[in-house]
Amino acid sequence: MSSCIYYHPDGFTVKNRQIMGRRVVGESFLNSYLRYRSSGDIWIQVEKIQHAKEFANLALELGNKDKVKVVNRENLSALKKPGCVFFSGPGLDAWAKYRAFYGDDQWSICGITHTTASAGAMDSIADLLVSPVQPWDALICTSRAVKKNVQRILDSQIDYLRHRFDCRKIVSPKLPIIPLGIDVETFSRSNVDQKSARKRLQLPEEALVVLFTGRLSFHSKANPYGMYLGLEQASKSTNKKIILLECGHFPNEEVKTAFSEAAKVACPSVRTIHVDGSKSEQFKLAWQVADIFCSLADNIQEAFGITPLEAMAAGLPVVVSDWDGYRDTVRDQIDGFRISTTTPPPGYGADLANWHSLGIARYDMYLGYTSSMTSVNLEELTHAFKRLFASADLRKSMGEAGKKNVLNNYDWKVIIPRYEELWLELNQIRKKAVEQSTKLLHPCPSRLDPFYAFEGYSTDKLLPETNLELVYKSFDESYKRYRDTRNLAMFAYVAKRMISDEKLISALKVLSAEGSCTVSSLTKKVFIASNNNVTFLCSLAWLLKMGIVKKVNIDKYS
Repeated sequence: MSSCIYYHPDGFTVKNRQIMGRRVVGESFLNSYLRYRSSGDIWIQVEKIQHAKEFANLALELGNKDKVKVVNRENLSALKKPGCVFFSGPGLDAWAKYRAFYGDDQWSICGITHTTASAGAMDSIADLLVSPVQPWDALICTSRAVKKNVQRILDSQIDYLRHRFDCRKIVSPKLPIIPLGIDVETFSRSNVDQKSARKRLQLPEEALVVLFTGRLSFHSKANPYGMYLGLEQASKSTNKKIILLECGHFPNEEVKTAFSEAAKVACPSVRTIHVDGSKSEQFKLAWQVADIFCSLADNIQEAFGITPLEAMAAGLPVVVSDWDGYRDTVRDQIDGFRISTTTPPPGYGADLANWHSLGIARYDMYLGYTSSMTSVNLEELTHAFKRLFASADLRKSMGEAGKKNVLNNYDWKVIIPRYEELWLELNQIRKKAVEQSTKLLHPCPSRLDPFYAFEGYSTDKLLPETNLELVYKSFDESYKRYRDTRNLAMFAYVAKRMISDEKLISALKVLSAEGSCTVSSLTKKVFIASNNNVTFLCSLAWLLKMGIVKKVNIDKYS
């Protein structure tokens, strides 16, 4: 089917940008979309022509020869042709308002959640209910946990709107659950690769390497202290030589020091090493040397968690927290172990929300405060490590099970068709609803037609029945005045919003021949068709301002 991707490099590439989960996933999605999508023209919406060129080059590099059709803000109504536009974020409210100018039923809008903990993300979700988002629009939730979070925000917004305005009808978008995907082939590895990589990192063959990949931030990603404690206890209990390999990037030296100090206190028997995950070569080496993957996410900033999928694709058994999207992707006791987590009950974090809202606690501290009260079950964690340390067969069987799980359910070649099925469904819902939909006279109250909003400012209006005549009776003089005036800087800057020079010159000829003419009649004579041309009337108002035409009999001093 045909659909449109809103392409902005910030959402679809990590090149020359900070490595962030949403960008990594966006880049992976786009590359896979171009490989696995249905055939036909490729539609993109862009803010800059340079972005369209970048996209076209990317498509060619991936061997895609289908035509790329471009939509921007100046031809937004062209979106009715693909019928659905996909945004790599949750902010649908603004685009729903823009669509309303052309009709709510002209195309569908689809977004996706990444983190839903930031103020911007939470506001954009709440604003879905006070914007013209429709039942044929969708916000993809990447996990059951995220959908529950989104629904809580929407339900609370509904309660507020009903309390404040006694609302009866509230329209919500669809909230389908579609997980993120990965390119499984990217993470494949062999025993030969593992031995070679261990030599390069100078790691002993007999040691078991536990790998963590991701942002190395204890307050905004995952506090490693529980992992350190579990590794220490399991290492001593099994008498195994354990190496913890942390692959990622520290945001600053203070955080790096915090990790180092915590490791010395919590796991002195475990050798802890760090490789820079932002460097492609070191990132690949980290995956090659690992025996076990561990990620104990405990942060509400996390929403899905792509790294366990990558680990399973690499054939590694995984030890993860029973948290957010990990609860959907990792099958406990099959692909690895999900370790239970504990938080305070609802009602005990209102002060955190208040601090965040007032700006007392900035975003990363809001995350850190919340994470500081989230714990991972240490007994379960130690037991999981002990079982995996003690049995090569268990590591192998869980790794093989995880790889099949990812290949069958989370490879992009499986996920992309689910996106297209959703977009097709949205189009079908929208087309069925067209007969019942209505268009508001003023679809965006905060962005009214200025000639309606400020109607009280002027003395009179230029109407279809208004009579016009030339100020200069001859066509030649009128044309010369138009040409000279139109090219002045104070008029030329709006020329692109007006009707073509050819049509305006035709209007001057008609007025020269007939002496005077109503706007309505002039429109018919120039266009030989409809008398309802908005741009033409506005262009005549422009001529009126230039002093090329005037209204008949308006001299109040005569």
